[in-house]
Amino acid sequence: MSGIAATIARAGHTVDIEKPAETLDGVGARVSGFALYKQEVLCWVQDADTRTVTEFGSREIRVTHVVYFCSDPEVLEGYRLLFDARLFVVVGVSNAAGLNRLWKVVAREGK
Repeated sequence: MSGIAATIARAGHTVDIEKPAETLDGVGARVSGFALYKQEVLCWVQDADTRTVTEFGSREIRVTHVVYFCSDPEVLEGYRLLFDARLFVVVGVSNAAGLNRLWKVVAREGK
């Protein structure tokens, strides 16, 4: 296990991932919601640092947390992460240095 993977594993955090989905209601109208995409994905949830909050804030995007993964979580903006009883909405994703060893997901807590 690489140093990055070991660090994330030691954090002991996991998230369930939900992706946007549409269903039909009783009269056939489309209803927007979310569907479970992945369960118990190993990660490390951290409060967002000042630099990240400022960077996204300059684009009028509120962020509260950064979630690190040692494999591609395959998420896009608008996906949701469920961590314990908390909900995070994904606002950005990056593959650190393009090395496929550390993914950084920037999110805001709440709906």
